[in-house]
Amino acid sequence: MQISVTGHGIETSETLREFIEDKLSKMDKFARIMKVQVILRSVPKGGRNVEVICHLVHGKSLVASASHDDTYAAVDLVADKLQRQLSKVQGQRRERRSDIREARRFKESLATTETASDDEADEAEEEG
Repeated sequence: MQISVTGHGIETSETLREFIEDKLSKMDKFARIMKVQVILRSVPKGGRNVEVICHLVHGKSLVASASHDDTYAAVDLVADKLQRQLSKVQGQRRERRSDIREARRFKESLATTETASDDEADEAEEEG
């Protein structure tokens, strides 16, 4: 997973970059992530805004943002938001896969039922 950190009107220190990479690298267990863009902005009244754009493997992108007086706290908030979004996407994918498996089983049971009824009809014709 590739993580890029940019600051708009904010200096991004090496420790801040490491903190962000440490927080966001844990997100890879939820979904297959290709690239993460982190944008840090200064907001009026001395606050910080952190926006994260997460590009997933299958073309879907997730966006989360948070504001706080402390940059590290804003990163924590946005990481929590992103984690919730990623777990939701993962749950949707699991549900979709489960629905597909169920549909396959249903089709297979129909096919075996049709085959069994065809065999019974053939036997009845042979007897009669």
